[in-house]
Amino acid sequence: MEARFATRTDLTSLQSGMVYHHLREGRNAGTDVVQVEVVCSEEIDAPRLRRAWAEVVGREAALRMSARWEGVSEPEAVIHPTVPLEFDEVDFSALDPDEAARQFRAALHRDEVRGFDLGEPPLMRVTLYRLPEGETRLVWTLHHLIADGWSYALVLDDVFTLYDGWGRDEAPELPERPSFERFAEWLEERSGEGDREFWKGMLEGIEEPSPLPGERSGSGAAEPQPRRYLHEQLDPAELDRLRSVAESADATLNNAIQAAWALTLSRYGAGDDLVLGTIRGGRAGTIPGARETVGLFIQTLPLRVRLQKDRTLGELLGELRRAWVETRDHEHVSVSDVQRWSGVPAGTLPFRSVLNVQDPFWGDHLTGRDGPWSTRSVILHNRLVYPLTVAVNAGATLDIRFEFDPGQLDEAVMEGVLSHFGSLLRRFAESPDRTLAELDVLPPADRTRLLALGGRAPTELVSTDPVHLQVQRQAEQEPDATAIRFGDLDWSYAELDAQVNRIARRLIGSGVAVGDRVGIAMERGPEMVAAMLGVMKAGAAYVPVDPHYPADRVRLMVEDAGLVVLLTQTRLVESRRIPLDSDAVLLAVDDPAQGWADESALPPERTVDPSDLAYVIYTSGSTGRPKGVMVEHRNVVNFFRGMDEAVGDPGGSSWLAVTSISFDISVLELLWTLSRGARVVLYPERERLPATTGRAAGRASTAAASGAGPGGATGTMEFSLFYFSAEGGEGEAAPAPGRERYRLLLEGSRIADEGGLSAIWTPERHFHEFGGIYPNPSVAAAAVAAITERVGIRSGSVVLPLHDTIRVAEEWSVVDNLSNGRVGLSFASGWHDRDFIFAPENFEDRKEVMFREIETLRALWRGESITRMAPKGEVELRVHPRPVQPELPFWITAGGSPETFRRAGELGGNLLTHLLGQSPDELESKIQVYRDAWKAAGHPGHGHVSLMLHTYIGDDLDEVRAIVWDPFRNYLRTSVGLIKAMAQGDGKDLQMAELSDEDMEALLDHAFDRYFETSALMGTMESNLEMVADLRLRGVDEVACLIDFGIDDDLTLRSIARIPELMRRANEAGPAEDGNGAASAASAASAEAVVPSLPSMVPAAGSLPDSVGDAIRTYGITHLQCTPSMARLILAESDPGLDHLDTLLIGGEAFPGRLAERLLERMDGARVLNMYGPTETTIWSSTQRVDHAVASGAIVPLGDPIANTGMYVVDAEGRLVPFGVPGELLIGGAGVVRGYLDRPGLTAERFIDSPIDGVEGRLYR
Repeated sequence: MEARFATRTDLTSLQSGMVYHHLREGRNAGTDVVQVEVVCSEEIDAPRLRRAWAEVVGREAALRMSARWEGVSEPEAVIHPTVPLEFDEVDFSALDPDEAARQFRAALHRDEVRGFDLGEPPLMRVTLYRLPEGETRLVWTLHHLIADGWSYALVLDDVFTLYDGWGRDEAPELPERPSFERFAEWLEERSGEGDREFWKGMLEGIEEPSPLPGERSGSGAAEPQPRRYLHEQLDPAELDRLRSVAESADATLNNAIQAAWALTLSRYGAGDDLVLGTIRGGRAGTIPGARETVGLFIQTLPLRVRLQKDRTLGELLGELRRAWVETRDHEHVSVSDVQRWSGVPAGTLPFRSVLNVQDPFWGDHLTGRDGPWSTRSVILHNRLVYPLTVAVNAGATLDIRFEFDPGQLDEAVMEGVLSHFGSLLRRFAESPDRTLAELDVLPPADRTRLLALGGRAPTELVSTDPVHLQVQRQAEQEPDATAIRFGDLDWSYAELDAQVNRIARRLIGSGVAVGDRVGIAMERGPEMVAAMLGVMKAGAAYVPVDPHYPADRVRLMVEDAGLVVLLTQTRLVESRRIPLDSDAVLLAVDDPAQGWADESALPPERTVDPSDLAYVIYTSGSTGRPKGVMVEHRNVVNFFRGMDEAVGDPGGSSWLAVTSISFDISVLELLWTLSRGARVVLYPERERLPATTGRAAGRASTAAASGAGPGGATGTMEFSLFYFSAEGGEGEAAPAPGRERYRLLLEGSRIADEGGLSAIWTPERHFHEFGGIYPNPSVAAAAVAAITERVGIRSGSVVLPLHDTIRVAEEWSVVDNLSNGRVGLSFASGWHDRDFIFAPENFEDRKEVMFREIETLRALWRGESITRMAPKGEVELRVHPRPVQPELPFWITAGGSPETFRRAGELGGNLLTHLLGQSPDELESKIQVYRDAWKAAGHPGHGHVSLMLHTYIGDDLDEVRAIVWDPFRNYLRTSVGLIKAMAQGDGKDLQMAELSDEDMEALLDHAFDRYFETSALMGTMESNLEMVADLRLRGVDEVACLIDFGIDDDLTLRSIARIPELMRRANEAGPAEDGNGAASAASAASAEAVVPSLPSMVPAAGSLPDSVGDAIRTYGITHLQCTPSMARLILAESDPGLDHLDTLLIGGEAFPGRLAERLLERMDGARVLNMYGPTETTIWSSTQRVDHAVASGAIVPLGDPIANTGMYVVDAEGRLVPFGVPGELLIGGAGVVRGYLDRPGLTAERFIDSPIDGVEGRLYR
């Protein structure tokens, strides 16, 4: 084989890049494969054409080229003396024209993805296709490595010169063309001086490529897809005017096209400082005869364009011309070098599309001639590595072609981009003196389409009556029909209306006026729904106050809303779940005193206008402090009309209401349904208080009876910082090596030291990214000792069976000296067999080894000697340096085994534990096991329990939840066993191996909720204080705050800085049971004195459903509304019951397409609707019917606006953006609410006058 290689030469930088793409993607990707079609109307003599091709291939070295990369330091070109010519014929002429065209396109695609092996010549082939009606198409397929566009013209010219000449019995002579090897030699001799500085300067500040419009998330198909082609054309007059405008600015047509493309990308979201990919010819100024040489001269390089909208087109064209000329001296570099010199991350090119302007188009060099070429045409297909190629060919017309990958770019968006691009070029042709802002407008057709999509024709309302009157009308028409079902309770429409009227009359009699605000702090039940309607019938606005929210949020809402009355229940008053000292009058609807039943059940005389408030609902969103959204009756009535259209008449259906009234989607579940005559089945909330007392009081008595230790029920609660993971979870990239890896440890330690926290804990982790920066806790502890003065320094934990106990004693004695006696060690037995490469003999009996060696270590610490075997016999050893502390403070790390808790107590060690895999109640019982063992062993005191808790403290609960959501779920994902234990605790027997990805996501959502609410210090100062008080009662002495579980370091440090304040306030508050009983009794008596209650409506024990699926089957549910997260959890049930539903409404979160597919499969033809809308535009603003086609996307779209609603996407300047471009969503119409309660500034910021021409009224942004 070696003898065949005539010559070897260097590859150009672009060719080397193509070799790299080939090695990375493989030959079958179709990347860098070019197909040149010659469309011929005459009959083609195949043998003669084959002979002409063979002749030209034999003359042109570039056509006999391959690449070599094995066994050489750099890839090189190999010029072969001869190569076989692959020439095939395919006959589709007998087929129907449409079928022939389809098969021809399919053949082109197969040929393209067949690709080439760059190491095996030839890197080209020729196929002659015969089509119906005498048409013949020659397809020359080649790898771009061997030739560029101008070379295609040279080769085809030579081939057809021979073919046509031989057909006339002539002997044409071909010109002698220079060899491409001369150009390779020229490149080798080129100095490249100044290239780096030039490109670095051009791209300074660019850190990522400009985005493309219509990019699909997770773009990139597993298998190559046929490229899509879109076309646009400027006629000769338009092209002439465009040339004239460019020339008037001393620029070229190329520059005008570059400007239009930059402005188009900018309009589609790429910003005003962007980078275009451009094709440069690369022949000028190189070798003599370069224009007549066949080979790859071109370069694909970036062009930076800065758009200043107040500047004129002429000024922009002049700048682009200067930049283009200045680049010429530095165009012979590789794009990989350019990327390396820029700020764009490694492996990322500075651009994702390429603009290829040919003026003139190389094909015109051939087809513009007289003779046979006058009846031929040329078509080019060029699959580059970029998702989009914009080819612009100037001839008699300006032909624009988009060639793109439909797996990465949305075709509908691309159609709009092409239309916009062509429209801009036509506007450019009008004048160079117009500013870019004047030119940058939507094409009229696009604007009309967007306005039509965004808004709807006005829809007439079926009824303008307020909600409570619409429900009253149902009671009048069907009094005995079931309105509400809760467990074994049924309320008819007549019973519901009677209770509503009684509540309304009591409120009016208590002085409630139209426009007042009345709070509803009630647990779920029929009386809660009656309270909502009763408040509205009294002319007031109801304000949901969730009694299970943190106390600080409840108090803020009560005070911020200016409530005149708070409707509640006795058990919530007793449990102090609601503030008892506010200005609002408390009315407990279940108070045993008589009186409510004495109220008249007739409707009160109270008129409500459409502009009066129906409810005020609090939401925090992204603005931090909760804000009250004021929703008027007219907003709700219009929403009901929209649901009539989108969902249909719900009369006679059974709706399962699962949503808290603190969320506005409950209005659809509870009020729209009742206003239309449906039966509403209330799903119980997860946490429901007993009828007589709250949990806190019961917990206090239990803790007191159990004799919890001094740190638990009555002593000081300590706080410490626990470092646990730091490097991230499975699959996450590790931070760059260096001190920055330990920033959180060092800065957090300083905060803890200054804030009076008890200790810093560092772990021992081996051979994994998770916690991998802590292979030796003593080393990390030494660093902490050097920068702190007071805080304790502890291991969490030393895996003692992995180590020589003497070595552990030595290391930690050093730390004890460095810290002046602040060391404490927690010991663990280890669990992963991989870690035991240090001491494999200890693995099987590791727990007993740990307990045995703890005693050895304690003896060494006290200064005692031990005997060990040395090479020459036994030696007696003591540890040096001697530690500062005479006794080693130590902990035993315990998971879920009560036996470990007992052994720790017997040994007299402190205890380090956690709530992962065990509930607070289970922990409490195990702490008692520890205390009992401690006492039985005769140790003084009570021991010390340190509890690891994931901790993050913020100002707003919703904001905290959003911050910790992803990091903590990723943490939970690492423990399948943990999730399974959680599910079994909820009564679910899950086979983890059978769970799909969606099932696992649902379980993670559920697990997150469980730990967030019951097993972590993740919340506000007030909510965390409640958790700490509860832990104190359970016998916990110290909260070891786990702080490094994936949250941004700066946010984590901000949270750490709040822990000292949490400690201070927790220890000022004292025991949680202090005075609780007296307060509860007093508050109950106070409420009883205010007003008698309605008859109690408590469902019988055991009558409530255990799961959503259980409820669907038991009650014959036909309709359900839920979030995607809840839908995943329902699917994870063994029998979710979804096949019983007629309609499922999904909203509140983005709706993944894969989840939609699973729901459609399980629901056996039932309807699935995606619902979207913010609270500020009254619940849902748009709906989308979901079918398999809709579900095929990554995310289900928002759909169409509901009745009398408009939805518009605008840019930062308030202009409509083209279809498919990200922007800010503005929603207008009858659903736009009044604004935020007592927040005029925020209202003015979020509710704006329409900036869109043709759209009137207020819009919510």
